Amino acid sequence: MKIAFIGEAVSGFGGMETVISNVIYTFENSSPKINCEMFFFCRNDKMDKAWLKEIKYAQSFSNIKLSFLRRAKHVYNFSQWLKETSPDIVICIDVISCLYANKARKKSGKQFTIFSWPHFSLDHKKHAECITYADYHLAISSGIKEQMMARGISAQKY
Repeated sequence: MKIAFIGEAVSGFGGMETVISNVIYTFENSSPKINCEMFFFCRNDKMDKAWLKEIKYAQSFSNIKLSFLRRAKHVYNFSQWLKETSPDIVICIDVISCLYANKARKKSGKQFTIFSWPHFSLDHKKHAECITYADYHLAISSGIKEQMMARGISAQKY
């Protein structure tokens, strides 16, 4: 099985990086082995990558100022990556990535399941509605689960 973790670039110094790298390490050392890769949507190359030293990853870069054009470039780049890697599952570590994954799935013609895995409150996030583009959801707290339900996500999708 192959799992892709995707999201916008993170600083490289926070708790999300620790959690994600620990989950990937656990999956890759399980039996049978689960292959994991990461894909980042970046505006620049400032992310500290030290935490990725043992993780296979790819990046899409776009510093286009117009958001719809920047998103289109990221979706295109991700759809090309999907054709090469063919993951079985895509786990989105932020809400906008749910939209990117959904559009890239259609563009690439690949079949995979999309999970959202937000690490922060949806009530204070730009593009929080994009979480509805995921097929299933991993809520890290009851508060986030309630916020998902408030956005019309069925309890059967957790």
